[in-house]
Amino acid sequence: MNRPVIYTDFDGVLNAFPDSKIQRRGGVGHTGWLKPDDPRASLYSSDHAFPLTGNLVVEVPPGRYRLRWSRKLADGFHKLAVAA
Repeated sequence: MNRPVIYTDFDGVLNAFPDSKIQRRGGVGHTGWLKPDDPRASLYSSDHAFPLTGNLVVEVPPGRYRLRWSRKLADGFHKLAVAA
């Protein structure tokens, strides 16, 4: 069976840990308020990052965790996984 296999680390790849101040001010693509030499400007530009459109709190035995992810990125991974 010749199907693609994707190995990825969930935390930090699909579950993003965004800068909370950037998230409060609009997230990816909304960095005009940063100083020009701030390294977050390029990191959170729409050219280098997917917008975080998924947001969910899950409860598991150790506690509650907030998950943030890009639906566009997750959908792309899903399409690859189900492609024949």
